[in-house]
Amino acid sequence: MSRKAWWLILALSLGASGCKAPSVQEQFISLKNRSWAKIAWAQEFPRYRKQPAPIRKTFGAGWREAYYDVAQGGSGKIPLFPPIDYWGVKYQNPMGRDQIDAWFAGYRVGAIAAQQDNVGFWIQIPMSGGDKAPQADVTTIAEPPAEQVPASDAGTLPLPPPENLPPARQTGYLPGSATIRAAADPIRR
Repeated sequence: MSRKAWWLILALSLGASGCKAPSVQEQFISLKNRSWAKIAWAQEFPRYRKQPAPIRKTFGAGWREAYYDVAQGGSGKIPLFPPIDYWGVKYQNPMGRDQIDAWFAGYRVGAIAAQQDNVGFWIQIPMSGGDKAPQADVTTIAEPPAEQVPASDAGTLPLPPPENLPPARQTGYLPGSATIRAAADPIRR
């Protein structure tokens, strides 16, 4: 049996035994949320199969990261910078920019998908009273409450079609195209 399998068995036995140490529980929650992100991406992946491989790979990385962040209780707001993995020289060319743009696009779509799947709900710990809202003290209300307008689907946005991905079309990237190779290669004499 491999070392990875032994760690998995140990982790499952600790989780099943009801270990209540906060650090252990945080690891299990994080592992669960990473798994959910991978499963959700596996279901979504066929929509993006026709995109070039480098673009699809970074789009998927952004998508999974956003899904995980929302599942961990995050807002799904797009970060200002891509992960540090995308800061290197490898990405300082037209194809690299397309990949970074694809990561941001994936993050945006993954956050929307996670919000639609309501995965952030499961991180919340229920309080006493269950789903009942606390009753307001009517003696302290000075004016009538504002009219409430029912929200149809106020927080959910439709997923953009896979054809709207920004990369590949901005720089004309096609696998093996001469323009990208020329831009990525050092200056020739």
